[in-house]
Amino acid sequence: MADSRSEGDLQVEQGGDAFHDAQAQSNAFDIAVSRFAYAIELFK
Repeated sequence: MADSRSEGDLQVEQGGDAFHDAQAQSNAFDIAVSRFAYAIELFK
C-alpha cells in the first residue's frame, strides 16, 4: 500500500515518538527510584 500521509504528519509522529521515549525513560527512572526507596525501607 502506498503511504498517503503527508510530510507534516510524519514529522508530527516522529516528534510524538521522541516525546514517548522521554516519557518512558522518566517512568523507568521513577520505578527505579521507588524500588530503591522500598529496598531502603526493608533494610532499616
